[in-house]
Amino acid sequence: ALSFARSPVGGLMSTHGNPWSAVTPWFVDGKGEALVASRDLPRGTLLVRVAPFAAVPYGRFLHVVCSGCLQPCGDDESCVCSGCGVARHCVTCASSRTGKAHRKHECFALSRLANHEFGLTIGHDDLRLLLRVLSLRKKWMDGADDADPGNRTGDDLPVADGHDTQGGSSCMTNDPATNAASEDSDLIVDTFSDFENLMSGAAGGDDGSLSDSALNTLTEVSKQCKFLVDSTCRASLDTYTSLLGRLQLNGFEITTAAEARVAWTCSVEGDDALNGAATKKKKGTPAPKATESKKPTGGHAPVGIGVYPSAASFNHDCNPNCAQRFDAHACVVVETVCFVKKGQELCIPYVDVNLDCEARNARLEKNFAFSCSCSRCSRERKR
Repeated sequence: ALSFARSPVGGLMSTHGNPWSAVTPWFVDGKGEALVASRDLPRGTLLVRVAPFAAVPYGRFLHVVCSGCLQPCGDDESCVCSGCGVARHCVTCASSRTGKAHRKHECFALSRLANHEFGLTIGHDDLRLLLRVLSLRKKWMDGADDADPGNRTGDDLPVADGHDTQGGSSCMTNDPATNAASEDSDLIVDTFSDFENLMSGAAGGDDGSLSDSALNTLTEVSKQCKFLVDSTCRASLDTYTSLLGRLQLNGFEITTAAEARVAWTCSVEGDDALNGAATKKKKGTPAPKATESKKPTGGHAPVGIGVYPSAASFNHDCNPNCAQRFDAHACVVVETVCFVKKGQELCIPYVDVNLDCEARNARLEKNFAFSCSCSRCSRERKR
């Protein structure tokens, strides 16, 4: 058996005990690390709820959703960033670490993307997500990661609200968006260290192994960073490529409870200047798109992409016993979709399970560097 690397102090914001209580880390032959049911679990059991480590809206939704919680902002011009005129933030997210990071490290880059400089556009979602992660990396390197208890001193320490912190506490961080999300239910808050522990596909072995063509694509995307990244967040080309690999292998496409409203808004208003900027091409070579993410079930059109290190611990199965959805705080919620016996592995779908075996595995191999050998794929291959 394995143990979680995430600390129960600060990494968990709990009002009802340990958010990991329904799952147990394990080692599964042929798969490696996995999560299994710690007890018999009825259908609809909440397994984990994880705050977004980093998330951004797709370019076509930047003008209608908050860049923090990815919820609709409507036509309120006060939500628009006065610096870049592109990003929108709700009142809560404007004062959160996401809003502060945008103003400090991302605003200038969005301005350049909106102006099509160097042939780049708002539609390069992978670059915008990488910029967000680089901002978090800078904060972590400076010893100021809000979620990392090892980086907290004095007034920044989590405040236990009448609960034992070793068993999961009702902790308050200095991030208002995280605090607002934790009011609804138990919440897992990942650190940059958790993100670093994810596979990148760049080194092979336990780090995973992306194809040469996939790594070449990530390298080309990484080269565009020098035109966009804030000078204080700069890193080596290899670092950019490794971070992009982690985003590709562990990313999730995000839907919200209000995705229908966003889609309706876009269809009624049509493409505005920003949305059009995502598809227009000027002189220069645009960066290739690199990131395809784990797709939630339910048929809702995704509005953004993000990474949730703790949720990435769930392996894939083409006949999954769990599913992921997203709440009003852009947190990913993983629940069982059928009865699961104690000790049974808990799996989610990484791709559309309605596709045939060949199509599913083509996507898995391209975007997640593995082919599936689940019972369903084995049966379908024999036909």
